[in-house]
Amino acid sequence: MPDITVVDSGFGGFDIAATLDEIVTTVDDQQIEKLSLYYVNAAPSDACGYNQMACHDEKARVFSSVLQNINEKITPKAIYIACNTLSALMQNLPRQKTAVHGIVDVGVKQLLGFSHHQPQNKIVLFATETTVDSGIYLQQMAAMGGDPGGLIAIAAPNLATTISNDPAGDKVLASIESLVAKHGSRLPPPPAHIALFLGCTHYGYRASLFRQVFAQRGYRVTLLNPNDAFAQLISQQLGEQVYRFSAHFFSRYMLPVQELTTISRLVQPRSVKVSRAILDYTLDVDFF
Repeated sequence: MPDITVVDSGFGGFDIAATLDEIVTTVDDQQIEKLSLYYVNAAPSDACGYNQMACHDEKARVFSSVLQNINEKITPKAIYIACNTLSALMQNLPRQKTAVHGIVDVGVKQLLGFSHHQPQNKIVLFATETTVDSGIYLQQMAAMGGDPGGLIAIAAPNLATTISNDPAGDKVLASIESLVAKHGSRLPPPPAHIALFLGCTHYGYRASLFRQVFAQRGYRVTLLNPNDAFAQLISQQLGEQVYRFSAHFFSRYMLPVQELTTISRLVQPRSVKVSRAILDYTLDVDFF
């Protein structure tokens, strides 16, 4: 029975977990091999996420401790970092005894693929302020021989939190529209063909709203969603076996009820098991 771990500093990775369930799951047949997914919230507290930590060294120390404890407690087949901020931290951490895969690597391949086949078209990258400020995607594209010159990076302050607290999506839509209006002068004029890159795992929940805003402005849109590609990567690494899927969620601290309820509702149509795991999470301080 393979055990894998998905690590995030919030709830965006549940979008990946739900997609993985859709790919690998089957009927509840006892003859089918079991796949246990352990989802670990790597933030040490609700008041002190990685974006609030004082320096890079503190972030790296805390995250390294989480990975070490995951290896000791779960001994998973592989660890998947479903967070852009944490994936960037991986660059400077010691090599782990378990294979660790970050979503940034998957995202960079998507960017390179689009820019290679359509170099004349721009890519609009939406991400958190931390991810945009780090320049991780531009750096990784350049390191792999790509040209990041066609990339327009837009920081979206608090958009992930808005998604977690807005079941209807009205506030999310307004936030995206506001961002596009604010950065309109940086965009090519419609009806240009552009790629929209979702550089935060939370954004995958509302991918259709990103497409809607740009389509209404007359753009032709290609959506690049690393969440889907990451779920496909996990599935490929598990092999062609069909699994009986189970999900387990761990957090060090009590989580906000509104956010849990919203995210649970967003994933429920695709994965009842992941939706239930979100609400039935386990408090466990031993991952820190």
